[in-house]
Amino acid sequence: MCSLTNLARTSITLIVVLLVCACSANIRTVQPTEDLDQVAAKLKSVLPNGWSVTKNGTVFQLTRSNKLWVYNPLQQDLGLTLDQWVKKTGVELTYTITLRFEPRMPKEQYDQLKKERAPYEKIVNEGGGTIYDWERGVNEFNKRKVPVYFTDRFTIYAEKPDVFPDRVYPESEASDCKQVIASLDKLFNRYEPMSGKNSDFQVRT
Repeated sequence: MCSLTNLARTSITLIVVLLVCACSANIRTVQPTEDLDQVAAKLKSVLPNGWSVTKNGTVFQLTRSNKLWVYNPLQQDLGLTLDQWVKKTGVELTYTITLRFEPRMPKEQYDQLKKERAPYEKIVNEGGGTIYDWERGVNEFNKRKVPVYFTDRFTIYAEKPDVFPDRVYPESEASDCKQVIASLDKLFNRYEPMSGKNSDFQVRT
């Protein structure tokens, strides 16, 4: 009889635990969606004229309507003007900043990502021993993604077409790209403050 009573109690406890877990799961899936809807509205409110925002699940794309050029300034032909060099070697594109929201990662996980990328970040900021070392370091740095922003609920990965050492051209047209990133800095928290180093998430002109 005691065995049957204990079995019944165990079954009831298990059912209660499952119900609590189910409710918790519903809360975790619904509430972030509501948060992201609020994020979409905030993003729209800070974008300059000529920019739009689209949302696909947990990914936002902030897009500039007018195209810009992205180019690599290294080994520029001194026989050409900057405009000629950009038009010869650069790419004209629709400039888009992509924000990918994920559940807030533990600090230990972020620190591990930073640690893994640290050797390549040093090369980007300080240079490498040889051109091969430098190129490999830059490629590895750009390949190893580390989130840029966070909120109390989310970790945010941010990407844009001009990765180091690329620059945006013309400078007079790139000011609104810088303005958008400045607005993101106000909406969200940066994991690492702007330092003026090459590894910063920034627009270079």
